[in-house]
Amino acid sequence: MQTREAILEQTVQDGAKDLEQLMNSRSTYLAKQEECTKKIRDLGSLPADAFEAYCIPVLASCFPCLQALDLSF
Repeated sequence: MQTREAILEQTVQDGAKDLEQLMNSRSTYLAKQEECTKKIRDLGSLPADAFEAYCIPVLASCFPCLQALDLSF
């Protein structure tokens, strides 16, 4: 009976230890998420013309590569 209680006590202690590690990890990730969110807010919104200026040339340069890949399959 005592050995079973000792095993159960050890299991509970192991579970508490694992839970503590998970909670520490969670709090670390939440702090990192909050920091990244703050940095994104500090950057501000992207101007409308910047999106068009950077995306369209990149897409235009991708089409030849995509066509070459399509022909290779």
